[in-house]
Parts: sequence; structure tokens; C-alpha cells
Amino acid sequence: MLDIPLRIVNTNSLFGTHALVRGLIPLESIQPYGEVLFGFRYMSTNTKILDRSDDRRWATDDDSDVIARETVLDDWLLSYGFGGGFLINVAPNFFIDLRVDYFYGQRAQYFDGEDTESWDVTFSGSGFDETTVTGDDLVFETQPRESRTDLLVIKFGIAAKF
Repeated sequence: MLDIPLRIVNTNSLFGTHALVRGLIPLESIQPYGEVLFGFRYMSTNTKILDRSDDRRWATDDDSDVIARETVLDDWLLSYGFGGGFLINVAPNFFIDLRVDYFYGQRAQYFDGEDTESWDVTFSGSGFDETTVTGDDLVFETQPRESRTDLLVIKFGIAAKF
């Protein structure tokens, strides 16, 4: 049996863009508004397998302890929702924007930090040395979590009218 001290690091990423239709009440000092939003999000789970051996013999780069880097799950998701907020006039044509958006999303699969604590990582190839270990050799013995991707976003910003 080959003993390789490993550390598994997951990074979940979420990127999205939405079109919106806004209704605004144009008062002088505070302008309330409501929005309807429609768009998409891209969600991914990226995993790095790190070499924790004293001599870093399994890492592929002298400056890094990364053995393999893989996107293990990713998906494009439709997203829609509504929002609202207030534009508070603080100077001519400048506003503080306080808003809340709620997005309904589809179901998606992902891994989180608790999942990696119980992962059994096995190599599926043969003749391993520091030049032959790749991400394709890794097999993760676990099932991803699945849930809806609804999202509540609270924002604070500055807006300008030109």
C-alpha cells in the first residue's frame, strides 16, 4: 500500500447575471423602487488535492504542493426573482442604494467542506510517480449534496444619474 499524506480543498463558485425591469417612484429625497429579475447562474465545485508529504514528491510543481486540480461538478442554472430598495439622494445626481433581491433557482449538486472530510481518494492508474499522477486518476467515493439554489442578496451601494 502506498501512503500519500493528502489534503483536499474545495472551492464553490457562483457567478450570475440578470436582466431587470425596474419601477421607480421619482420623489425628491428618497426614491423607492421594485424590480423583476431574470437570468442565469453558473455554479461549480473545484477541488485541489494537495501533497502534505515532507518532500512534496507527488506535487507537479516545485513552487506548489498541488497534485491535481479538477472541476468536479458544474452547472448552468436558470434564475428569476424580484427585488426592491430605496435610492437616497445625498448630492445632486448621487444616491445611496439600499436594496434586497430574492432569486429562485433550480436544483444543483455540489460538495461542501464536510463532504471532503469523509472522502476516500483512490488512484485508478498504475505505476505512480511524481510525473504520472493526474486529476484523471482520482476517484472520489462520495455522493454530492443537492439542493435548491434560491438566494437572498442584501446590497448597499452608491448610484449616480448622468
